[in-house]
Amino acid sequence: MRFTKSAAIAATAGLALSLLGSAPAAAASNWSASAPKYAKNVSTRIQANTNLGTLQLRKGKYGSASYVWARISSPSSTANKNYDLQLYVGNWSYTSVDINGTSYTDGYRLISGETYKGCLRKKTNIPGGGFYKCVSFKA
Repeated sequence: MRFTKSAAIAATAGLALSLLGSAPAAAASNWSASAPKYAKNVSTRIQANTNLGTLQLRKGKYGSASYVWARISSPSSTANKNYDLQLYVGNWSYTSVDINGTSYTDGYRLISGETYKGCLRKKTNIPGGGFYKCVSFKA
């Protein structure tokens, strides 16, 4: 009886891990480092002009899918030294890049109903702090 309980617990834990393991892999496949570089029909969905540069959320078609990415153009020297460019998708996924001239985040597949938010965030060790400016839209 003891062996059966242990086997059942191990099987349940294995199933749970395999199910949890598949979600991040599926989410990871929605990211593309190539989309911002090679996308066609690129347009700016929303932008904000700031004293750090122009923050944009852009979209374009790469392969068979549409992608969204954050971009900063004409960044100031302060942005280059002290800020990161970030793209948030929903409440659970994001990417960040160090600003160095006109900079782009990786692209994320455009999904209907999902919220996309691009932010300039001050480099800081304070969790959740340092946001300078964000722009967002819901697909």
